[in-house]
Amino acid sequence: MFGLSFAKLLLILLAAAVLWSVYKGAKRRELHRARAQRPPQPVAETMVKCPVCGTYNPSGVACTHRS
Repeated sequence: MFGLSFAKLLLILLAAAVLWSVYKGAKRRELHRARAQRPPQPVAETMVKCPVCGTYNPSGVACTHRS
């Protein structure tokens, strides 16, 4: 009645493989969507030391030290 023939075993293995590949594809799409929504990484700037007060400021930005 519940005998497991070679054909049934192959069918079960095929169904398991299809379900596994669908699951992995869904996880891959979810990971891709998460990476696409991630904010961009900040860009490093060159810092220049102020000769008067010693603080570091981005190059091209004036120091606002008080004398």
